[in-house]
Formats: sequence, C-alpha cells, structure tokens
Amino acid sequence: MLLMDKIWQCYGLVRLPGEAGDKVLEVQFRHLKKNIPWLYLVMTFDIFSCIYAVTDSSSVMLRVIIPVIVTAGMLGRMLWWLRRRNDVFEAKTALKLMRSMAIVSAIIGVLCAVWSVLAWQWETSSFRYYIPVFMALGAFSTAYCLSLVPRSAILNVSIGVLPICTLLFTSGVMIDFTLGATMIASTLFLIGMVRRQYRHMVQMIDLQLKMHGMAHTDALTGLFNRRAFHEQLEEALDQRPTEHGLTLAMFDLDGFKQINDCHGHLMGDRILQIVAERLKDCVGEFAKVSRLGGDEFAILFADQPPMFCKQLAKAAVQKLQKPAVVDGKHLSIGTSFGISNIDRDDDIQAIALISQTDLLLYDMKKKKSEAIHQLGNNAAIAKNYIA
Repeated sequence: MLLMDKIWQCYGLVRLPGEAGDKVLEVQFRHLKKNIPWLYLVMTFDIFSCIYAVTDSSSVMLRVIIPVIVTAGMLGRMLWWLRRRNDVFEAKTALKLMRSMAIVSAIIGVLCAVWSVLAWQWETSSFRYYIPVFMALGAFSTAYCLSLVPRSAILNVSIGVLPICTLLFTSGVMIDFTLGATMIASTLFLIGMVRRQYRHMVQMIDLQLKMHGMAHTDALTGLFNRRAFHEQLEEALDQRPTEHGLTLAMFDLDGFKQINDCHGHLMGDRILQIVAERLKDCVGEFAKVSRLGGDEFAILFADQPPMFCKQLAKAAVQKLQKPAVVDGKHLSIGTSFGISNIDRDDDIQAIALISQTDLLLYDMKKKKSEAIHQLGNNAAIAKNYIA
C-alpha cells in the first residue's frame, strides 16, 4: 500500500490536504469527465487513420489485431465515462476514477507506442511518415485532455512520442532527424503549457478560497460573519442531522455600550476579540461560532446532544462574565443568551428558528433588567426606611 501511495504521488494523483486540495481534485475530475469521452473518440479516428499508412505487405498483427484491441479498449472506456457524466463529485470516488483512467490511458499509450514502432520498422513505403505524425497528434490530444493532471499528461505524451522519435533520430536520414526534432520541440512546448495551465488553475482556486474566506469572515474577530452563519444554518436544516437534531444559541453582551462610551471604540473592539476567543475556546470543534454584528454572537451545534449544548452555552456565559484585562484595565461585561433545539422531524425555516432563539435571548435580558430594577427599588426603600 505504501508503494502504491508513492507511485500515485509521483504520478500526481494524490489528494492534496485541506479545502484547496478538494477543490483542485473537483476541477480535475470535472475536466476529465467532460473531455475523456471526446479524447477516446478522437484517438479511435486517429488509429483508423494510421491503419491507412500501413500497406497490405505488413503483418496481420500490425494491420488488424493491435488496432482492433486498442480501438475496442478506447470505445469501451468512452462508454464507461459517458455513463458517469452525471455523477456527483465525491473526493474518494473521483480520485479512484482518475487513477483508473491513468492506468488505462498509460496501457493504451504503450500499445500505441509499440504499434507505431513496429509499423515504422516494417513499413518501407513513404506512407510510413504518417505514422509518427498520427502518433504525435494522439499524444498531444491526450496531453490536452490530461492538462489539469500535469504529471499524468507528461507521462502519457512521453510514452506516445519518445519511442518513435528515438527511431527517427537513429535512422541516419536527415528528414527523419528533422521530423523527430520537430516532434520533441512541440512536445516540450506542450509540456510547458500544461505546467503553466495547472499552476494557473491552482492560483485561481487559491484566490477563490481567499475571496470566499474574506466574504464569510468577520474582519475584527476572525469568526464567521452573518452571511456565513445564515448559509451554515440553511445547510444544517437541509441536512437534518439524524440523531440529536440542531441546536442554536445566541448571545448578546450586557453593558458593552457603556464600555464603548467610557473607554472608546478601540477598547470595545478588543473586548469583542476577547469574547470571540473565549467562545471558540469554550465550544472547540463541537460547534461553529459566528459574530452576527455589533455585540451579538451565535453558536450553531449540529448533531450534538441538546443537554450537552446547553451545558456548553452556560459554560460560555460563565467564561464571558470573567473580567477582561485590556491595557491594564479590568473590564467586566454581562451576557444574555437564548438557546433552541429542533429535532430532525421539526419543520422550521431558518428565519423562524432565529426569531425563536432571539425571543428567548431578549426574554432573558428583560428578566435581568427587571431584576436589576427591582434590586434598585429595594435599595431605595431600605434607604428611606433607615432614614
């Protein structure tokens, strides 16, 4: 298994780490799925064209058997890929299909190379000059089709071109040498284009991911922003986790406006960053944390036990209420939260779930405000009574 992994790594058919790796694999798979059937069709016509370059004096093996075997293999693979033209991308399946494509295309390339070498040596008429031309066209077509898998493309074009070019270089005839040199120069030019196209694809994917990250990340805290939160919530509702359902917790900071008014917005920004760090540390990998705007935050739990989610939400509140030290100043803020859980069978829209959780949040804020107000009234009554 380790040996095969090394072989696939050398061949360029490995799954790169991270989200970028999956994106690269998806683009490669879609490119191949679209172009492979056309490649096999073109190669079939190429083989039949080569047959006309071999006269009747050649053996049956060269004129019939090898071309028929190669053509049958290519047509079979073309139909096999056509049946998968509507397949949905899945990383492991796509990688498996691409590896099978690499093996089959290499085998077909070797058969074509053997056939071209034997046909060149056997054929003595001027028609034999069509053989390297057709081989070059077939190899270049393969390289174009595999251009987003550069190592596979380079290997296949080398298999197709190098054997026949070796014969051209060693024939001792100047026109043969010139033809071989032209094919090698064209091959090197094509390899350079393939490598540049692959680098361009990777750079574009990297740029798209960076732009996507910027569009879905809160610049101040590094958390997901409101847009990302809504997308994640919609996706979670569509997937409907099978065991524990979905839990949404929303948080609002108490007293944050006073910090902004008394200490300035820079101090307020630092408080928001500290809140974000504490929320992420508290929930870890169990949930996704978002900043909805201002001093509002949300935690989305997917397929986690409701009691566990509630415990984490309460732990987050306790952690947020601990004083934060900013520029030597100890600042304290309160936190209110609302939490809602839906089962897999609950029929609810994202906006309804947010509104439901929001009501629970502000109900808690209202109760805390009433409690503070009542405490103030009691203190005033006690003061009048003592007086």
